[in-house]
Amino acid sequence: VEFYFGDSNLPGDKFMRQKANEDPDRPGDGQGWVELQLLCTFQRMRQKKGDMDDEAFVALAAGVLGDSSVVDVSDDGKRVRRATPLPNASSDEIQKRSFYAKGFPREGASLDDIMEFFEGAELGKVEAVRMRYTYDKPRKFKGSVFVEMSTEAEATAALSKSLSFRDTSLVLRAKAEYQEAKRQEYQERQAKKRKAEGDGGSAEGEGE
Repeated sequence: VEFYFGDSNLPGDKFMRQKANEDPDRPGDGQGWVELQLLCTFQRMRQKKGDMDDEAFVALAAGVLGDSSVVDVSDDGKRVRRATPLPNASSDEIQKRSFYAKGFPREGASLDDIMEFFEGAELGKVEAVRMRYTYDKPRKFKGSVFVEMSTEAEATAALSKSLSFRDTSLVLRAKAEYQEAKRQEYQERQAKKRKAEGDGGSAEGEGE
């Protein structure tokens, strides 16, 4: 729940911000109350819930969040909201403190496993780990993630490390560098496709 309302997620999470902004009594972008019952339906929350009764799980979550510095819990224990205003960090700043990591098994590694790995690698404060999935359904884990650190210096230092997950060496690259390389690859593929289409016709205008 702290991640949902945290600096790393809420600024770019349109659904969560919309829900928070539906509260007319709490002005400010992303500052309103959100039903805890709704949050408990999210995938990672369902994984924690197991066979627990819905009402009991909401009560448990409210109790755990009681001393949180990230969110406030309503007096009835049924709603939560962000405790502080949203930061002014730009997407470019977040980009600079993030890196790409590849080499995880496509099956058998959960988000919790990967987060625990990076948090134990002594890289600094890990703000978020985002697993990358295929677009085709059923969506499958690609074996790579984006890791967001709390500072650009931590992200830069992480890139100089030699990290291995379950005896497999990881490939690390700055997120901006990785995305630029993928953009160039896409442009090259499109150029080759256009060239192939241009070469496919004949003088009479026939061909594939």
